[in-house]
Amino acid sequence: MGSEKKTKNYIVDFFFTLALFGAFAISSIMVVYFGAKVYESVTDGMNRNFTARTAVSYITEKLRQRDSEGTADITSIDGVNAITLIKKTGDNLETTYIFSDDGYLKEVTIKGDEKPTIEDGNPIMELYSFNVKEVAEGIYYVIIVDRDGNTDRAYVSTKCDPKIKGQATAAPDPFAR
Repeated sequence: MGSEKKTKNYIVDFFFTLALFGAFAISSIMVVYFGAKVYESVTDGMNRNFTARTAVSYITEKLRQRDSEGTADITSIDGVNAITLIKKTGDNLETTYIFSDDGYLKEVTIKGDEKPTIEDGNPIMELYSFNVKEVAEGIYYVIIVDRDGNTDRAYVSTKCDPKIKGQATAAPDPFAR
């Protein structure tokens, strides 16, 4: 009878240890699974907004590189809205056009007085749409929609004219209807 009781205790101890190990294993797997889901969600969120934010940052930097009076303008190339950035060094004239065509943000730099065409543009990044509007002298409103439908917008204020500083956030959304 004593040996039967010891065997029952060993079996109970064995199953208790096995159940405890199983609960630990399942808990560990659940923690790893939920951690992976959170990581995936954060990564997807960052990737979703990356293209639109990058395009707006690119355009902002381009406008600020040519930050002197009369060097930036909004024009069109073959009927497409474009930012025109002019650089004049002595007798040399260099004009950079940034525009959207065929699902890409494109850029073309022309030397002299030549007029570019849409086909001249070099693709920079994929996007759905690009729009820019000068809302006040030296203040540009840029709106980008990437391929996934994520939108990023920014006011870009050139700093070459002291009378317009500080007005960049005061203007309403010029594309609102």
